[in-house]
Amino acid sequence: MRIFIMSAAHNLPEIDFSKLLNTEAIKLSNANFINNIFTELPEGVISTICTKPGDPGNGGWFAQNGDDIATKCLPKNNNYFNCSSFRAGEGGGVYARKENFHAYHTVVFDDVGTKVPRGALGELKPSWELETSTGNYQVGIILDPPLTDAAQVKALQDAIIAKGLCDPGANGVARWARLPEAINGKPKYMKDNQPFRCKLTAWNPDVRMSMEALAKALDLNLAPAPKRTLAPAAQKATTAFEGNAVYSPKPVVNPVIAALMEKGWYKGHAGEGRHDISCPWVSEHTDQIDNGSTYFEPSFDFPEGGFKCHHSHGDKYKLRQLLAELKISSAAARCKAMVKMDTGDQYLVNDAMQRILAAPGDIYHAEGQLVRVTKSAFGKAASVKPLAQIEVLDILSEHAVWLKYDARSKGYKSCGLDDRLIRMVMQAGNYPYLPQLNCLAHQPFLRPDRSLVMAPGYDVQTGIYADFDPALFPVPDAPTRDDAMQAMGVLERLLCEFHFASQEDKAAAYSMLLTGAIRSGLPVAPAFNITASNMGTGKSLLAQIAALFAGAAPPFMGTYPTSQDEARKLTTSAFRDQPHSIIFDDMKRDWIPYGPLNKMLTSETVSDRLLGSSRNVTVNTRALIIGTGNNIAPIDDMARRVVTIRIEPASETPSTLVYQGTPLKTTKQNREKYVSAALTIVRAYIAAGTPQADVSSIATYDDWNMLCRHSLIWLGKPDPAQSLFNQLKEDPERQLFGLVMQHWHEQHGSSTKTVREILEPSHNYLSNDALSNALEDLMGTNLNEINRTKFGQMLGRHRGQVMHGLKIEQVNAGKGRTAWRVIEIANEN
Repeated sequence: MRIFIMSAAHNLPEIDFSKLLNTEAIKLSNANFINNIFTELPEGVISTICTKPGDPGNGGWFAQNGDDIATKCLPKNNNYFNCSSFRAGEGGGVYARKENFHAYHTVVFDDVGTKVPRGALGELKPSWELETSTGNYQVGIILDPPLTDAAQVKALQDAIIAKGLCDPGANGVARWARLPEAINGKPKYMKDNQPFRCKLTAWNPDVRMSMEALAKALDLNLAPAPKRTLAPAAQKATTAFEGNAVYSPKPVVNPVIAALMEKGWYKGHAGEGRHDISCPWVSEHTDQIDNGSTYFEPSFDFPEGGFKCHHSHGDKYKLRQLLAELKISSAAARCKAMVKMDTGDQYLVNDAMQRILAAPGDIYHAEGQLVRVTKSAFGKAASVKPLAQIEVLDILSEHAVWLKYDARSKGYKSCGLDDRLIRMVMQAGNYPYLPQLNCLAHQPFLRPDRSLVMAPGYDVQTGIYADFDPALFPVPDAPTRDDAMQAMGVLERLLCEFHFASQEDKAAAYSMLLTGAIRSGLPVAPAFNITASNMGTGKSLLAQIAALFAGAAPPFMGTYPTSQDEARKLTTSAFRDQPHSIIFDDMKRDWIPYGPLNKMLTSETVSDRLLGSSRNVTVNTRALIIGTGNNIAPIDDMARRVVTIRIEPASETPSTLVYQGTPLKTTKQNREKYVSAALTIVRAYIAAGTPQADVSSIATYDDWNMLCRHSLIWLGKPDPAQSLFNQLKEDPERQLFGLVMQHWHEQHGSSTKTVREILEPSHNYLSNDALSNALEDLMGTNLNEINRTKFGQMLGRHRGQVMHGLKIEQVNAGKGRTAWRVIEIANEN
């Protein structure tokens, strides 16, 4: 029988499986293969698989749970398993990444027979051998016990690479290897228009080795590699750190096990941190029977480990006696990094603490603060939490032994950390060993090069931590304009019952949705002002929907500040936990241009003193900012920073309007669908070469202008940024100042006057009622109460402004005085 599978989506010919059958291959299902490698996984820990049709070079690596592998990994695909097991994420999420690492179960040697001579493996008997292309083999060794320490995994992989048995890039705890029931779809291995079918040529699941035994068999050097000197422009060295006078890194091999092996007392791994050993006092056993003795690795409850002999002297010989026989200190038995705190070299102690903070793999620094990405119980969304002093103490205590010199014993003894050292590391500001966390992403996001990141976890290029399931976001790799039009239809149907005042307002609402979807990838973006004439028009509803495009968790709900000081406090408190959205709901006044808010909308970060502390903090501003209110508007400097969306239902009582749909509920239930539609529009616009319409540019928001404005114009929508230009023209202060210039020029022409001369009643400069009335309206007070300093500042703000063919100009009046005049543009020269 001939079976044909069409693979047109990947430009591959149909696969004829009758040509792929090979009786020489060992018949073994992928499920059987996986189950023999990943045995007795604890609850909440999973194996992971990945399947890719056609050319495996296309697309990303989307991890799936290793259960039900027969259904997920069809023989017609490239099928892979990960060498490690991982802890499942919240809600059962599957993440093959360092943060979720549980254990490393198998060592894989690639390209054996081609790049790596078979003889280089010596007499090593493999757990399996898989031909992945003609004459090219994948050789695997199942580890017993699996490695649960990422540092040990790195040391083993580095030793294998140093021996020339693997490519330098074949490292990391999340390493993928091929499954036996699969093809190799790389085009270069095609023969007779058919892909190469992987062939299992050896299967020995009972062959299992410890890391130490494997290192001995291959003569691997597990010691840290020597430090190398890199050029200043080179990246930070990735070789293991050997330590210094203060700090000794965690040993790669448990020193107790190493000593037991050296004495010939080690028998083998007994599972779950237990090891069968020969009792050092076997001569006291009945008939000198050598059994019943176990060494236990250090654990949370037994930080130094344990020793138990089931013979009659078991109560006499405990761990302390075993360590004495092995000449190992209790501090070394903990198998942790060690730090000597009283050497006087405080800079080395601080350096050691920073290295130890990097050990868990889930600690970051965000603008000078130590933070951790956590999941909240409500909404299960990731958030950034600054580490408290007690948390830093717990991490440092868990991952290192802290020592002080004891004069009585003339040696170092374990001790506790004092608060002074904890404060020192928390206030360091600079953390060279910790990754920098710039912001969170709750869906696929854009890098500065406009590539779309579809992998969750920490992205080194951008410093963005992404928390999402890529399988839920169906964004095409290369979407077309037709794809974008279909995606646009999805957004149109979502907002179809909102009564926008104009098509420009509706386009601005679509732009707000796009902004939310890609906000984590935009350095800066404008805010959005949703306004109407009456209550009950759907302003807050629209804001809540837009916030869901940025993230699933509830947005930060704030009150628009009423003073400069309130604005300063708001920016640091609101952004400290890196919310995806900030909503100022039911604003009672206009968007006042307080300095901190202005900066929040035009800078990637803002810095200020932390509330209740003397420390200055810097926070990232990558959040979608929305305000709602009746008849509110951005004024002055906010006019160019806030896009307005006006809703105007054709009803005297809009709160009584009946809506057929439930857009907020629909968005919550199908968030990934709507975000994917927004991403498809942006991606299609990028794929089309980012064509630009003939409209005025917005210099402050280059990326937003391109991706959230021009992309919609490209699809035939009105300019979503039209309100920005209207606001600049309609700015009340600007309009009033233009009126002042008109009456000023009508009465006094281009004559030059100082502020004092203008406001001094004796000079009679404001005798014209039209000019004096306009000036009172501009300054908001009676003529005789106008403050000279504030009026001078007002003139300075509008210096060079052109309205009605007139311009205000600053002139040097001599003797350090400043004067002003209004000139016609035609007469400027």
